[in-house]
Amino acid sequence: QGSRFWFTATLGVATEAPKSTPAPLPFGLRGLVVDDLPEAREALAQMMRHAGFRIDSVESGAQALAEVASAATACDPYAICVLDWKMPGLDGIETVRRLHRNAVGRTLRCVLVSAHDDESLGREANEAGIARVLIKPVSLSELHDALAETLMGGLTRTAAPAAENALLND
Repeated sequence: QGSRFWFTATLGVATEAPKSTPAPLPFGLRGLVVDDLPEAREALAQMMRHAGFRIDSVESGAQALAEVASAATACDPYAICVLDWKMPGLDGIETVRRLHRNAVGRTLRCVLVSAHDDESLGREANEAGIARVLIKPVSLSELHDALAETLMGGLTRTAAPAAENALLND
């Protein structure tokens, strides 16, 4: 039979528009997802495709180094790399260190994801030049915000005042 729920809510009309909204991500940028766990790799890749990125994915830090070099040689470099912290062989932080030591990966912007909320992780990531750290499971909204901040310096678009929005809709 199931259950039936209901509620009543009294809501007021907003007097102010939001201060800002997330900036739209540039469409068609190339991104690389690096994660040794196939399910996590595919989930991140799907979210990035949904956000408009052209995505490639690999399962290790060593493969990421080779992929970034190959993309640069093909004159189609990656704009962003989202990679897991704990991977066999090269972990995410060491992979980024090596990428940033190489001319082809020096300007690559990176976001680190981890299932481990380690105290030193943020500090180590920052020292390696990693823009953001996200703790798994990562939501589409969290990933979008991290990508916007990483790629565009956290730029936001100021929303039009409520009165102006009303005029635009008439």
